[in-house]
Amino acid sequence: MTEQPHHIESSLRFEGYMVNRVVFELNPSFTGDTAELAFTVERQVELALPELSVTLAVDVFPNAAAQNYPFSMSLNVTGFFMLEGEGADTAQQLAEMNAVAILYPYIRALATTYTANANITPLILPTINVVKMLEG
Repeated sequence: MTEQPHHIESSLRFEGYMVNRVVFELNPSFTGDTAELAFTVERQVELALPELSVTLAVDVFPNAAAQNYPFSMSLNVTGFFMLEGEGADTAQQLAEMNAVAILYPYIRALATTYTANANITPLILPTINVVKMLEG
């Protein structure tokens, strides 16, 4: 008896992404060697089956001058996805979890590359728990 192969391919297909905005501002009055990382992640989901887009906005070291952070950085990236064979309820769950999890590493890479090219210590954003982020 042969086993049937399991279908492991997701019904969510990543079509690509675009960088909407990167804003970097060095804080020349920063005092100190390091600062504890402060950042926020916000998301916006646009669903029009079978297409969906997810926009992630990440703000790193907001209010750099007032908070004595070394710089401030704002990144905004939109990912484009296709859903195949899913209803609207499942599509929303996929958008909120899988799409964010797929897109966030692109934000992380962008932040690291940009700060490295700005000739400062490269910023490596931590991984995030998407489930906990969506609960909060």
